[in-house]
Amino acid sequence: MTTPFHVPRLGEILITKGFVDTAQIDHALKHGEGKIGQRLLDDHQVTPEQLAEGLATQAQLPYLELSEFVIPPHLFSEIGSDFVYRYGIVPYALKDNRLTIIIADPFDGRLLNLIQRLTLRPVQYAVSSPDMINQVLERSKKTSDLIKGVSDKFDLAIVVETDEGSEQVLALDKGQQQAVDSPVIKLIN
Repeated sequence: MTTPFHVPRLGEILITKGFVDTAQIDHALKHGEGKIGQRLLDDHQVTPEQLAEGLATQAQLPYLELSEFVIPPHLFSEIGSDFVYRYGIVPYALKDNRLTIIIADPFDGRLLNLIQRLTLRPVQYAVSSPDMINQVLERSKKTSDLIKGVSDKFDLAIVVETDEGSEQVLALDKGQQQAVDSPVIKLIN
């Protein structure tokens, strides 16, 4: 019976897409432990890309192939390169104030919550395989390192307007915090 809220099972999706047949699904269900997708992957019944496409369909998210994609420099600043590499995600696009992030597991609620708390924009998700995501991160490493190197050369300073109307620059060491009434923050090279 189909209902408006019916979420198809991953096995059904993979069969419909022609990636596996019913016998392969039955075998994976009877043998092994863990999630069906991982079992099929471990038995070389599906490729990582086919599994990612199936998961994307199940989560009703787009599947993107990232064969030549490199993360644009401005997107690293949207979420932070450390976070991107630690959690294996790809900031993909920024359009109409909405950040698109590519993930491997659309059902990892903990990661989705972390991303939502970290970004200051609405987020939409797309799915790709872990292999493709890792390739993008490897290709984008030089860009990330360059941005990190440039930003390390800047010192954070607070510029405060004094009672006399002049500006006073207060340099901040990393980690140092000072309470200042209505400061303007500038990057000084």
